[in-house]
Amino acid sequence: MQKQAKTKQKKAGIRPVTLLIWDGFGMSKKKEGNAILQAKMPTFNRLWTHYPHSLLSADGESVGLPPGQVGNSEAGHMTIGAGRPVETDLVRINKEIKKNTFHDNPALLRASAHITRNHGVMHLMGLLTNHSSGHANPDHLYALLRFVEELRIPRVILHLFTDGRDTPQYHAVKLVQELQKRLPKNVYIGSIMGRFYAMDRNRFWDRTKAAYEALIGHKGLHARDPIDAIEKAYARGESDEFIQPTFICPNMTCLRCVNDHDAVVFWNLRSDRARQLVKPFMMPHFEKDQPGAFRRSARRKDVVFVTLTEFGSDLDGVIPAYPNRDINETLVETLSRFDQHYVAESEKYVHVTYFLNGGHDQVRFNEKRFNIPTIRVERYDQRPRMRAIEIAKQIEKSLGKGADFVCANFANADMVGHTGNFAATVKACEALDDALAIVFRATQKHKGIVIVMSDHGNAEFVQRADGTPDTEHNPNPVPFLMAGRVPKSLQLRTRGGLADVSPTILELMNVEKPKAMTGRSLLR
Repeated sequence: MQKQAKTKQKKAGIRPVTLLIWDGFGMSKKKEGNAILQAKMPTFNRLWTHYPHSLLSADGESVGLPPGQVGNSEAGHMTIGAGRPVETDLVRINKEIKKNTFHDNPALLRASAHITRNHGVMHLMGLLTNHSSGHANPDHLYALLRFVEELRIPRVILHLFTDGRDTPQYHAVKLVQELQKRLPKNVYIGSIMGRFYAMDRNRFWDRTKAAYEALIGHKGLHARDPIDAIEKAYARGESDEFIQPTFICPNMTCLRCVNDHDAVVFWNLRSDRARQLVKPFMMPHFEKDQPGAFRRSARRKDVVFVTLTEFGSDLDGVIPAYPNRDINETLVETLSRFDQHYVAESEKYVHVTYFLNGGHDQVRFNEKRFNIPTIRVERYDQRPRMRAIEIAKQIEKSLGKGADFVCANFANADMVGHTGNFAATVKACEALDDALAIVFRATQKHKGIVIVMSDHGNAEFVQRADGTPDTEHNPNPVPFLMAGRVPKSLQLRTRGGLADVSPTILELMNVEKPKAMTGRSLLR
């Protein structure tokens, strides 16, 4: 009977299919610090009880990361869209470092040659974090320090962006102290600032302006050393994420900033929180090309700007040390003959477009994209509902217009979970449930299927036993729930991963899975 039902389903194909990615929504039975279990989520709980569901792995090698590393949004969405684990840039660069070929990278050598020829300064900038962050990796920073030491570059300046989200909120002192022990003699720390300023991705240009003006030496606070800067920030009530841009100079007068004819190497891995800061450096007509941004007090000329990874087609002058590799036969490409809609608020828009689409930022297939502007707040625990309802209503509209496939990211659990505010994270999860109720009603109306899943854990552990916040991602499995027009006999296999999601969707829609997808359908 079960085989007959599955055969009938494959012949007919089910449409519409709606994929909801609840970012940062992991599954854990532990009640301690678990905002998800504390939240009132009647719709999700009812559907979980009455419809097929499973748990998926979302960390380590299953999403192209090193073994044991917690998942992140980039790796998660890339894996979902590709239908296979894609070797991440992190793993790719780690292999180069291990083989001792990192120092032979043409982009890095070009930066070195430029400053030698022009008597310039080498600047290294990026996120100072631990090994669990998806945005940067400390091993890459230390590899760069070995690179400049071996080449005997006479003057190297570090610009540090403190974390406080993928690390504990007050962890920067420890990381800086570790860094200082390993600094070559010719390397100096020139500035320090929180990622709130240096890594905005929502076009909150005043934050980017503060970071840029500090990096070029025009405006910022002063401190005699980086520890002094951090301690002063803590005294002002700022955690690592929010440290105001600060110049580091022992005599309080010299500024170690980016000047004409210098070179910059940006060691962040992910482009989504790095591109915005690069634009005022590398766009000659920045003010015109980015309307509503800010007017630069000065533009640095003849700067060689190297990024470890690809930062997008609109930043022509940027030199990627490790350019994108073509990732084809993705879900987006395979569904090209269908009407596809992709929805998210600004915070996660790039994930359902660029990352889900194999690293392609332009519309290439029959896809429509909907970017719901993120509410402007300093911390998302101030508005934990974010844009969940607006996203749900857009999905409702898309289904009403005949979309065959809709994919949406809901940022609440992850972005509010990163604040470490337990009560607010509970409210964030409840907002997800309210949005799900809207989407499920629309799904039933249009006789489709809705899939609820996540890309990594976070909200299931946001508070430690001692009451201190936990703001980092977690390695817990994530949910996979199918509801709506689901054959009663349909069952899901266990022990799947994010790579299995696209093959499952294709089987539901009766679309042949491309050979490149090594994931297997979860349908039994």
